[in-house]
Amino acid sequence: LVDIGGDLRVEGMNVETENGWKIGIDDPNFDGVQSYSKIIELASEAMATSGTYRKFKVDDNGNRYAHIINTTTGYPSQTNVLSVSVIAPNCTLADGYATAFQAMGIDAVKTFLNDHPELKVYFIYEDELELKTLGLNGFPEN
Repeated sequence: LVDIGGDLRVEGMNVETENGWKIGIDDPNFDGVQSYSKIIELASEAMATSGTYRKFKVDDNGNRYAHIINTTTGYPSQTNVLSVSVIAPNCTLADGYATAFQAMGIDAVKTFLNDHPELKVYFIYEDELELKTLGLNGFPEN
């Protein structure tokens, strides 16, 4: 198991448990308190998570601006997606897709995944001030 800043790669099984490696996906808490939305097992895979809940700025009016930029407008992405986790064959793909999917939004990602069955995706998003989750392409259950 190698974890570098939240992007991780696991190989084989955990010798202590003889199962896959248990990995926690953070709840998007803006107050810095750590809790998990989901705990999954990985074996011989990579996973990266991109989110707007850690790296953001707040203006004088209380508006939050994420660190992910919309390439069309040049301004911070305005989205209800708080976190995207991607499982892929390697960390480079997982990290790149997690960031791209954060900017694309759920509907565009669903369409994109039709041609990319190798990518497993987990969204945490806001819907009318309620947190919701969505796993796509066989993202592992708890």
